Amino acid sequence: MAKNICKTVLYSTPFNEQNLKLFNLIKECTQKLKNGDNPQITWQYFKIKLINLMGHLPILNECGNCHKPIQNNAGYNEQTTEIICQNCADDRIHKGISINSLKSIKYLANCTQSSQAHQLKIPEQNLNEIKSKIS
Repeated sequence: MAKNICKTVLYSTPFNEQNLKLFNLIKECTQKLKNGDNPQITWQYFKIKLINLMGHLPILNECGNCHKPIQNNAGYNEQTTEIICQNCADDRIHKGISINSLKSIKYLANCTQSSQAHQLKIPEQNLNEIKSKIS
């Protein structure tokens, strides 16, 4: 998993750019891996925080189309990276995402430390869904 973290940073950030927040995120996550914490939670936490640091995390609590609150399962548009409510979603374009997976992503995005992320008990089904949406 530490190798994945390094490769992701290498391929998704500008070369030689100093970024203290990113450095601290890498340090925190590699320490969690070293301590034997759940590697899947650490990996998803890392990716969500990295996407957020880069300014690419979509708005998770409202529809990217009609701007109404997301209250049920939704759709995810990989091209625009928007969360779309069931009323606006088109199955040909938007991949489904459950409300529980959205809540987990929001929780992970709002954690200030990875130790908080490990307090969340994410069912395997939701963890797999998050992995498939955030690649």
